[in-house]
Amino acid sequence: MTNYGLPYRGSKSKFAEKIISKLPSGGVFYDLFCGGGAVTHSAMRSGKWDLFVMNDINTAQSQLFKNALEGKYKNAYDWVGLQQFNVLKNKDAFIASVWSFNSNKRSYFVAKDLEEPYEILHKTIVCETPEERFSYFRKLARVLKKNPDLIDNMIRNPVVGRIARYSGVSNIALDSSKLKIYSCDYKEVPLTEQGVIYCDIPYSRSELYKGDDGERKKFDYEEFYDWCEQQTLPVFISESNMPLDRFDCIAIMGQRVSAFAGTVATATEKLWVPKHQIT
Repeated sequence: MTNYGLPYRGSKSKFAEKIISKLPSGGVFYDLFCGGGAVTHSAMRSGKWDLFVMNDINTAQSQLFKNALEGKYKNAYDWVGLQQFNVLKNKDAFIASVWSFNSNKRSYFVAKDLEEPYEILHKTIVCETPEERFSYFRKLARVLKKNPDLIDNMIRNPVVGRIARYSGVSNIALDSSKLKIYSCDYKEVPLTEQGVIYCDIPYSRSELYKGDDGERKKFDYEEFYDWCEQQTLPVFISESNMPLDRFDCIAIMGQRVSAFAGTVATATEKLWVPKHQIT
């Protein structure tokens, strides 16, 4: 399965191709809640649209994807330690995303006492010469001999895989000049060209989202529903449930599993449209 976009909590990478297959082609593809950019990435590869607009209320998200598309993070495998992470996390969105726990952009991806063994593992994987790899491998073997319980966790080292995702976005020849990015409220994105609007809104009424000011806010669902019904361009929404008197489900994408704050939840991913689009 192709990985689309950047690592992101709630990413639609798993469903991106299926979502794109349900949308009408032509004109501009508007992704108003882009997150990690998985659906826009799939849209750009599909050949169904001429231009692409990505928006996220958090400036870093849409810019990160465009930077990745232009190859800025290609092979950016240099190790970032805890101290460097704390210095740079509020200045460098790439480091904040890649080197944080669960990409939360706040806390380092491993506990302080595990930093050294993970650094050795990281350098074993990414070093350039056989001599370097052998040297790091010997260090890694000594660490694991003393701490065999680390093996399972270190095999699932998240950082190299995350960087590979950022690096891999630029491996497919896509024209970044056809992509325009915004960082604003979805209602402020200019919808001046014909095309299709895709909205991956926050999942539930308890969901909080964070803008550039760092403040966590409730998403206004009723306002969003009203906005959808006012649009002349076709609108497609990813969500598990919508008001059935106002929206119709046109496709079931499949099950998604999310883990957060020590809990695991499953829900059915669906694609919805306002009733006025099909009546």
